[in-house]
Formats: sequence, structure tokens, C-alpha cells
Amino acid sequence: MPKDLRALDSNWVIVNGARIQVNELEHLTKRLQHEYDQANIQKKNMVSRLINWFKQ
Repeated sequence: MPKDLRALDSNWVIVNGARIQVNELEHLTKRLQHEYDQANIQKKNMVSRLINWFKQ
């Protein structure tokens, strides 16, 4: 969650002191969420492999 989020007009917002267009913010948010999801998937796969290795 951003510390500071203010709408300037219909196309621009200020997020944590940086001025950014709304569509760019949406794109970056989706990209960050995708990267976060991928990192979680990788962690789950690693834990599963370790569990399977310990079961052997």
C-alpha cells in the first residue's frame, strides 16, 4: 500500500511523491503482482521438493 496516493486529475496521480499516469500505475501494479505471485510459486515448489526429498 503506498504511503501517499493523491489524484491530480483523471490521468495523473502522485504515489509516494512520484507523479505517474494512471494507466502506467495500473501496468506497474499488475507487473509487480505477477512477479510476487511467481516468487510465491517458486517458494512453494522449493518447499515441496524439500519435503519430497526428506520423505525418501
